[in-house]
Amino acid sequence: RLGPWVDLLKILVLALLLFSAPVAAAPKPDDGAAALRDPARLVGIGDRAAAGGDLQTASGFYERALQIDPRYAPAARASALAALQLGSADMFAKVARWTSVAPTEPQAQLALADALLRSGRAADASAPLKRAAELGAPAGQVDEREAVRLDLVGEPQRAQQCYARALAEYPGDPRITQRMALSLALSQDYAAALQLLQPLSSVPANDAMLRQTLALVYAAAGQVDTAVDILKTSVGDSDAQMIRPVLARIASLPLPQRAEALHFNRIPARALVQQAPTPSAPVQTA
Repeated sequence: RLGPWVDLLKILVLALLLFSAPVAAAPKPDDGAAALRDPARLVGIGDRAAAGGDLQTASGFYERALQIDPRYAPAARASALAALQLGSADMFAKVARWTSVAPTEPQAQLALADALLRSGRAADASAPLKRAAELGAPAGQVDEREAVRLDLVGEPQRAQQCYARALAEYPGDPRITQRMALSLALSQDYAAALQLLQPLSSVPANDAMLRQTLALVYAAAGQVDTAVDILKTSVGDSDAQMIRPVLARIASLPLPQRAEALHFNRIPARALVQQAPTPSAPVQTA
């Protein structure tokens, strides 16, 4: 009888299949430590933190990547841009590092101009802006920064020509629009500033920045009570009253320092000496 032999054959075939099957790969160990040695993965982790609004944590990952590879351009770029957003004390050093790692990158030159403008070195920003244009940076991005530079050196009328060119390239851009409105306030054309801001009020995403810009326009006109009332609707009465002394100083500042106060929301240290008050005129809404 073949019955037992058939059964034995089945067992042999099953054993052959079992031992010839590919062995499953052993599970990989946790690769978290490997990620911390890979600059690209560290930048990716930092980018996710930045996307969630945690720029401090993001900066830590970018710096870790640069410790591993000091010439890793994506990390140098990300670290510089985070520092600019944070306004950190080392932003200039981080931007300068990016320009050394990527000397032909136009955005690095624009970032260098931003750092110089924010550091009170508007006159020095001309060179990187010129270099950025030579390297092919979009004209509107160069014009926007040149406009801020001109405001900061006390030439708002020339600045407004640059803002107009930037807006021609980026129509309706909220940031450029608000900067031009602040420039108009610097040249005491308050009605034009308010008129320029009017279209932004229909976009809810612009609300917080729009309120801040409106408050600064009224502060530049010497209408501090109105400026505080506007801020109350976004930061509350207590915080708005805390800001009142700063708003009250803006109208009395010399033009370049007033520009710095409006564009960067701070009173320059060199302007802390008491200035003579400037008479205010009611803002007309056209």
